[in-house]
Amino acid sequence: MKSNTFLTFLILACITSLNAQAPLSWQATPSLDSFPIRCFLSTPNALFIGMYGGGIQKTTDEGQTWTSCNQGLPQYEYIIRGATQIGNILFVGTRNHGVWYSDNEGELWKTATDSVLSPYIWSMASLDNRLFAGTTFGLFFSDDLGKHWQEIELPIPRAASGLIYAMATHDQTVIACSNRYLYCSKDAGSTWKAIEISKEKRDLINAVYGNGKFYVGTSGDGLYSSEDGLTWERITDHLTDNQQLIQAILVFDNQLITSISSTGIMRDWQTYNDFLPIASVSALTAYKGKLYAGTAFDGVWKLDNWNNTTTQNELSAVPNLVSDTPIQFSYQLNESSNVKLLINNQSGQTIATLVNTFQNPGNYQVEYTTSTLQAGTYFATLYIGNKQTKSKFIIIH
Repeated sequence: MKSNTFLTFLILACITSLNAQAPLSWQATPSLDSFPIRCFLSTPNALFIGMYGGGIQKTTDEGQTWTSCNQGLPQYEYIIRGATQIGNILFVGTRNHGVWYSDNEGELWKTATDSVLSPYIWSMASLDNRLFAGTTFGLFFSDDLGKHWQEIELPIPRAASGLIYAMATHDQTVIACSNRYLYCSKDAGSTWKAIEISKEKRDLINAVYGNGKFYVGTSGDGLYSSEDGLTWERITDHLTDNQQLIQAILVFDNQLITSISSTGIMRDWQTYNDFLPIASVSALTAYKGKLYAGTAFDGVWKLDNWNNTTTQNELSAVPNLVSDTPIQFSYQLNESSNVKLLINNQSGQTIATLVNTFQNPGNYQVEYTTSTLQAGTYFATLYIGNKQTKSKFIIIH
């Protein structure tokens, strides 16, 4: 039975002038290695990446060149799993050898671990001058820049939920995310409350604070938000089931930016993936007005013109599962251009040309009937001038 509902593919396509200097899409930066990138740090002079296997690299020219800065780290401990900073003192957490710090822009690293701290670090955070380390065996803090550590007694026994994947802080509130529970402290880590926020009891794997809210991403139950760290709301009910693994979160320029498995980068739930290896974005940061994406195996990518991203081609499909329904394509042109909109099958064969003409600035809509298509995967590709963007949709009967 056919539905009268129109499924809309929103195609936001705006053209920059020929004289524009900034690139319109993500650009790969020449980082030295292709190890998975777990975290970013920055000072006024440099941007740093922490890698799972490659140690630490930094750039002082906004990604044009990268240099290794592992001096002082054990050679066999180049596995970085967390990072934070207090002022310009950088702290990194390693897989087997605890916390290390640098007070000279990463030129030399020194240990910040004592006999109390578990050496198996997963995450780090700071609040004023208090340092937190999330480990395989619970949560620890230090008030003297890592010289001495104390274990935090959490409400749930360590055996049930000791591993702390991620943390975030704001004012006097600290949240720590484990493989099942979220721990919240409203007094800078003195007392804690355990909260189960995931409906599916999934791992809580990343956390940030921004725009007056805490955000926590899960390993398959979407994204949650909270204003106080105690009461949580799932905010990804509108996404599909395969879009509920949140790989990274960032709040930048008053906008929520997420990396979602199978979808890539989303800015307030619109995709921004031109030329980006979308399946592997594992870390996000903003530095000097630019957006950086760290990937699992494809290095660091940079978006120079984040404040002008309405000038780039954009194509998204929500939902991307279609059952004998017409699709209404909508797109907007900011400047006159040659425009082509094609439908291709999985083999790349063009099965329909919906638009192939010169168009003036304005808003356009094109309806396409899917009832004659066989079940399978298809792609809609929008060409504006010499630029293109693509999105996938699936036909079921």
